[in-house]
Amino acid sequence: MSTTYAPSINEDSPRPPLVRENSIQTRYITMLLDLDSISNTYNLYASFSTWILLAGFIILPSTFTSLSTLNENPTISSSQVASAVLKEVKNVPLLYLAAFCSGIGSVGMLWLWYKYRANYVWIINKIFLPGCLHSLAGLISTFVNVYSSQHGHWSVTAWATAAATGGAMLITGTLYSIYNFSILAKVKKSHEDEMQQFNKIIV
Repeated sequence: MSTTYAPSINEDSPRPPLVRENSIQTRYITMLLDLDSISNTYNLYASFSTWILLAGFIILPSTFTSLSTLNENPTISSSQVASAVLKEVKNVPLLYLAAFCSGIGSVGMLWLWYKYRANYVWIINKIFLPGCLHSLAGLISTFVNVYSSQHGHWSVTAWATAAATGGAMLITGTLYSIYNFSILAKVKKSHEDEMQQFNKIIV
């Protein structure tokens, strides 16, 4: 049987010098520290909300009527194609599904924004920026569909989709800019000022 002894402490041995650390905690530092305390469940909620919003925006262009499909209908003359496509919806159930997905995503993002409205860093990175990029992807998908299957003719659903995706992109992009370049920038500036004042005191 072996016995392990703890090393003895020599009172005369030199001790490591004490290191003075900054104990100040600014609002910006608090936000960064709070990122670790946010449950992964809410991070998943944020990812799901922005993803389901994107899914709805990607599904919407699938409801556009194709001009080539209308041309195959003998009851519609070529002069009537442009007017007919403006009134047609290719797949009504898909339209409802897309509206449902977009609605769920929007409500989820609004709820998370309200819940973590005090943590600017989190809502910028988890809500506003992904929401803006996903809305941009939906808007691009709308343009691609209009100028491919509809040959540049804008149907009612195409206009509605462009308005929804463009509006979402404008709103989330504006909020991202305001929070990132104005509100959070002021918090960072205040953090730098407080740190400078604290460093002057402890010197």
